Amino acid sequence: MEKEQTETSASGLRPRVRASARLVFLLSFFFLVPFLHAAPQAWQPAVGAALVLNILVVALMFMVITALHLDHFKGMVYEEGGQLLVTMILAALLIGGLSDIEGVSHAIGCAGGTYSCSLGPVPANDLSLLPLCSTMVSSPGAAPVCPALSVMDWSQRVTAGQIALLEKQVVYATEFNAKMGAVSSVSAFCNLMGTGLTVAGCSAYGVMRGPSGQLINAVGFGLMELKAQQILLALAQNYALALLLPLGLLLRSLHFTRKAGGTLIALALSIYLILPISILLAQSLVDGFLSLPTYNHLGVLTSSTYPSVKFDYNALAAGGSITGAIECDPTDPDEQHLVDKVNGLLAPMDAQGNAVMAGSLESGSSLAERVMFMVIVRTLMMGALALTMTITAVRVLGKMFGAEIEVWSIARLS
Repeated sequence: MEKEQTETSASGLRPRVRASARLVFLLSFFFLVPFLHAAPQAWQPAVGAALVLNILVVALMFMVITALHLDHFKGMVYEEGGQLLVTMILAALLIGGLSDIEGVSHAIGCAGGTYSCSLGPVPANDLSLLPLCSTMVSSPGAAPVCPALSVMDWSQRVTAGQIALLEKQVVYATEFNAKMGAVSSVSAFCNLMGTGLTVAGCSAYGVMRGPSGQLINAVGFGLMELKAQQILLALAQNYALALLLPLGLLLRSLHFTRKAGGTLIALALSIYLILPISILLAQSLVDGFLSLPTYNHLGVLTSSTYPSVKFDYNALAAGGSITGAIECDPTDPDEQHLVDKVNGLLAPMDAQGNAVMAGSLESGSSLAERVMFMVIVRTLMMGALALTMTITAVRVLGKMFGAEIEVWSIARLS
């Protein structure tokens, strides 16, 4: 009698085991379909391994509970299976549509093939800044020369271009500050009827060291923010989808780690997709509202505008530093007209009405306004906008994946 009951239980168990095996096969096949559509990515094997492991864990739990007739645990297994199915659907949509998402960057860069753009380095005189709409050259009907870069690659190009420009500003401002200090100490000694007299007609140039020092601090702070943004983009490119996303999918399959898994998934998707898209959006906003094709710096000071502050502009155009000497004659009465010579740093014209930024399409702005705009708007405000959009995306995506994320805590950490 006991042997017959055992055979009956075994015969009843076999269909359930076969059903579980079919479930594992169908879920695995469903997950592999997006790989046939999407281009191969380096992070896909890790995501696939995490989801297949989740399938095996849930299937093993179902088979064990069925074999041991633990019917009161079946509800928990069904819930875990439902959560796993939702996770796999979201992962399939992500993998299958990733090529379309990254194609947005190609549309931003090439405007549907109606434009061609220059991807060369930033010129020494900063006539162009970034490989986006501000550097587009209209050529209807011509084949686009922009490569189909990803959103991440475009955002890294944008950040690298801004860093290169700010690094130039730091170099020029530092040399300007040092040479102004040197020229302000030039004096002349006169001996009249046995009486010595020192003429310090160049000392007034020393007042420029304070503002130029503040400029160095401001540009250095903006450079530090951009360097941090560059590091965050590099971490997102290397670890967001290859490490954080698979780990989040793995943790989300279990009830007691579901919130942690949802948090990791939301963080991975936000810093890999939303952060670079936000950077491109911020750059497009700046380029759309104000075009500065002649971004000048402290190196663009010609002898015609500043007769006693002589810079070798040709050396700047060749990519060099400020090699021209700053000369001051303390015995020349004209050297005492300090306002006439340094007013261009704060106003678009000097006291004689000569345009400091001669030939500029934005002749109504001074050098100081350009530098402040570059540091405050392009670097700090647009960086804060991109970070705010990323943090908001983390919270929204976290709710989708079953996690409750405190946005203000993340904002305080950032």
